[in-house]
Amino acid sequence: ALAACTQGGTPIRPHVPRELGPETRTVLSGEQAMTLTHQCSRISPGPVTGQWTPNASQLDSFEQPLTSVLTGQLARAGVTAAPGDYYRQYAGFIINGRRVIYVNGIWRREIDDYIENPTRPYDWRGQAMSICDGGSITFGAEYDAETHQVTKFAFNGAL
Repeated sequence: ALAACTQGGTPIRPHVPRELGPETRTVLSGEQAMTLTHQCSRISPGPVTGQWTPNASQLDSFEQPLTSVLTGQLARAGVTAAPGDYYRQYAGFIINGRRVIYVNGIWRREIDDYIENPTRPYDWRGQAMSICDGGSITFGAEYDAETHQVTKFAFNGAL
């Protein structure tokens, strides 16, 4: 097995697919989705006045520009990770009267560490993950479902 590498403080797994794929995304709803509105080291989405559930086609539409934005942000941060290095938790929120898809991106190794450790049961597909600080280990972005634009993007605060 390939071991994790580190560059610029961010671990890299070179055998991970470079593109975003449906196998590494999930949609959260209800209380778990609302958990994503309380970020501790990056701007939180909101004010949220309601929820809705994005479908696979809408997520696909978001992931096209997200790939471009994330690639550019990683390059600006000097990180060699790729979009495919992230699991994504999505939620549909109503913000300022608009349908917004919010994504909570988590570096793959963080999720894999939880999955591989039986003493810390965790289901990333149904349980919102919150990490404080960590820089490019996690990110958040908003996508306006009507204009098809990524309207906000932020990595977590630095370590």
